[in-house]
Amino acid sequence: MSREKIEQWLTDRLASLLGVDREDIDLEKSIFTYGLDSSVALSLTGELEAMLGLELDPILFWEYPKISELSEYLVAELAQK
Repeated sequence: MSREKIEQWLTDRLASLLGVDREDIDLEKSIFTYGLDSSVALSLTGELEAMLGLELDPILFWEYPKISELSEYLVAELAQK
């Protein structure tokens, strides 16, 4: 899966889960500014694991708080799979 597709998916899911307009989400801004909390992070982690076939830790959202950073990390993990 490409970085762009992951970024699009993350943007769509965050918008849906957090009640934010997709157009208002900036890939270079911390996702915590949009109201991400631990329960949403857990939910997204499970969805990402199922979609990508990777084992992920919800702490990733704190280690890579920008969508651009997180998607870059995920693409690198997929490449090693």
